[in-house]
Amino acid sequence: MTIHIEPEAMKLRDFLKRYGISRSAAFEHMAAGRLKARRLGAHLLITKHDADEWLASLPARSPKREAA
Repeated sequence: MTIHIEPEAMKLRDFLKRYGISRSAAFEHMAAGRLKARRLGAHLLITKHDADEWLASLPARSPKREAA
């Protein structure tokens, strides 16, 4: 039996891959204060909690209305 434990934080490259955004877009969100990152040595880490909050803060897309 294998138990998979998801880490509480991910490196920036893993965040980018998981959420499908570019490195420059991530840095723009960090500079604007919308995405929190923590530095550990040479690595930028983003916690699962902060990634979830960032994702929830993005505007939701409304479904298009059918033309009458």
